[in-house]
Amino acid sequence: DIPNDKTIDSNNVCSSCVLTVLLGNRDEINYYEGDLKTAQIKKTTYTLIRKIIQGKKETVRSIRGNADQFVLIIKATDEASFKNFVDITDEVTINNIKRYYIDEIKESEKMRIAAL
Repeated sequence: DIPNDKTIDSNNVCSSCVLTVLLGNRDEINYYEGDLKTAQIKKTTYTLIRKIIQGKKETVRSIRGNADQFVLIIKATDEASFKNFVDITDEVTINNIKRYYIDEIKESEKMRIAAL
């Protein structure tokens, strides 16, 4: 479910607490931390994504005092497979991620990925 844009979100998320993963084709993952405008998009694999998630959770724990404030945003391109989506949602369970969102990939993100 996508939240109603007209409501005021009292659950503000700190930019430094967010990791966004962009699922691509051929088992490819692009990811960035924080706001897209200032972020560097990096590539990884499903083998390494767990280490990246755990590292980000530890960073959030050290900055905010609680890893529960970590937020994972999952976005899939049209080329991503259902298996890849299941794999990343498995990581949510394995890493005990309390706050995660599934969203549509934005055009600006598609353009940044294409430029890599």
